[in-house]
Amino acid sequence: MKSPSKKDGKKTTVKSPKTYGCYVHILEKYGKILTYKGMTNDLRNRNRQHNRLKLGGAKRTILLCDETHRWVVGVYVDKFQNKRQAAQFELAIKNKTNKNGHRKDRFCDPTLVSNAICKYSFMIDVIKALSLKKWTKRAVDANTVPLRLNWYRHDMKPLLAPGATTYLPPYISERLVPLEEQQAYFAPRPKENKTMIPITVVLKAKAKAKRQSRAAKTQSHADKLKAKEQVKAVKAQAKAQIQADKLKVKEHVQAAKAQVKVQVQADKIRVKEQVQAAKAQVKSESQANKVNAQARGTKMKPKRILKRKTKCQSDSSSDTDSSSDSDSSSDSDSSSDLDSSSGSDSSSDSDSSSDSDSSSDSDSSSDSDSSQSSETAPPPTFKRVRIEVRRSV
Repeated sequence: MKSPSKKDGKKTTVKSPKTYGCYVHILEKYGKILTYKGMTNDLRNRNRQHNRLKLGGAKRTILLCDETHRWVVGVYVDKFQNKRQAAQFELAIKNKTNKNGHRKDRFCDPTLVSNAICKYSFMIDVIKALSLKKWTKRAVDANTVPLRLNWYRHDMKPLLAPGATTYLPPYISERLVPLEEQQAYFAPRPKENKTMIPITVVLKAKAKAKRQSRAAKTQSHADKLKAKEQVKAVKAQAKAQIQADKLKVKEHVQAAKAQVKVQVQADKIRVKEQVQAAKAQVKSESQANKVNAQARGTKMKPKRILKRKTKCQSDSSSDTDSSSDSDSSSDSDSSSDLDSSSGSDSSSDSDSSSDSDSSSDSDSSSDSDSSQSSETAPPPTFKRVRIEVRRSV
């Protein structure tokens, strides 16, 4: 259905969204009732396709119909929210479940199916599908989708069992489509084909459509391969560019490292030269200080030598005095044993001689010391000498 709308001052038509539904087509031929179950969003167009009034019908339906036997709509279930729900309900009508599933376990109320007395067996599949909790394993709950059951063939409507009130769940509505409405709905419109298309033409058209679909598939496959090759080429080009960029960056890094290495070596050489210059300067300063120290030390060196000489001479004089005293004492002891008088005389003589010797020695040492002190002026040195005198009794 199209509704007019205004946009920029011009009238445009907007197509209203079509809802999907599931149908059961019936064909009475050879004393049998043949059925075909499917899904569509345009029931009238689909009916014309199955009756060869328009190209695009199923191969099974176009081969069975003719001028005297045509497909008619038996029942139509609509009010689905999307195409996926309609496809799931179609699978439920066709009784296609998984191998491990049992539809009896998924009925919302098992007694509803037994309440219906169906004249045709295919209607039992429709009643069972409408009584399911879920049409398929991944479908939504059936009670969340309020469906409507449209009866186009009134004689196909099931009868109620004795004592039963309904054979449908409460969320499903039911409607009998009047015959006038059906005739107006399925009547051919102007500019539409009113005669059936020859089956050869239909088969040729189907073969052509099949070839076109195959060509389209092969073309799409070729396009996919071409796109894949292009993607590979682009990836290879990008990879090569990345490799080139990596090599370029690596060369830059190596050049920078070499430059830094040269700079570091130059800095090391400069620092080494500076250290050597500093060492040479320190060495020259130390040598100059040594020369100055040596120059100051030459004036003091004779005084130190003279001091040492005077000290050694004083030590030697003290040693000579002690040796002379010991000799005199030994002489006096020997003389006292022989004669006391003579011993006294000798002791007096030895005492006087030792005194004179010591005085003479001390005088000589004092003279030498005074002469040296007058020359070098060293500090006076003294040494204590112990003299032992043994008296005779």
